[in-house]
Amino acid sequence: MAGALAGTRFLALAVVSGLVVVVGLTIGFMLLPLTAVNKLVLSTLGAAALALGLEAAGVGANRRAGMALAAAAGVAALWMLQRIVQNMEPAAAWATAIGAFVLTVSTTGSAIYAGKASPLRAAVVGAGLGWGSGVLAFLGASALLAQVGLAVGTASAAVALVQLLRGRESPLGWTLVLPAAVVAALIGTLASAGGELRWYCLIPLPFAPLATLLVPSGARRVSWPWAFAAGMAGLLPLAVAVALAAWPLATSTPAG
Repeated sequence: MAGALAGTRFLALAVVSGLVVVVGLTIGFMLLPLTAVNKLVLSTLGAAALALGLEAAGVGANRRAGMALAAAAGVAALWMLQRIVQNMEPAAAWATAIGAFVLTVSTTGSAIYAGKASPLRAAVVGAGLGWGSGVLAFLGASALLAQVGLAVGTASAAVALVQLLRGRESPLGWTLVLPAAVVAALIGTLASAGGELRWYCLIPLPFAPLATLLVPSGARRVSWPWAFAAGMAGLLPLAVAVALAAWPLATSTPAG
């Protein structure tokens, strides 16, 4: 799909295709009842639809649009966690809801900011966020969420690969990173609120997109060395998150 759509403004479809494949092979497309996972799927599909609509309408990158999309992603996180939060004590419920909203808004906002000027950087950011959230979900004992994150990350990597093979960036604008950013944030919050992932493991997540900006694009941004360097920079905060998640598992001993 990335190859077929590389010259269009609809490349976000290739990113979300990873999610569609995993859903088709696992839970299927029966989205009722609205479980937390089903809400995650619907929210990500909605983010992809927004990306396509904004690109078709020619809406350029601006602070107001980015803030609105980040806030909408935060509301989607609250919607996804609605039933989980309702079963918590009031103090824990408020802490979980506020934390999920802040994490989703900051991750989505930083991803949009980092990828707004370069579709290749946006694809690199999406790959890192997808892979990172997938590994975190796996360490949080959620195999399904791990598959979703890894699939979206791999689809984003395919989008980056096609641009590198073509030697030029896609005409798609700043919204390319939106589906991957939303799904990564939602995976993290759900793996923490409904799984075994500790909340502090998610703190590095919003810094991953910003870390790619440490590698300036310059005039030769469509190059393999640049993409590799930017990807490695973005993986550094994610490596910290994975280390935080893996540390309790490495130090724990079997009871008895």
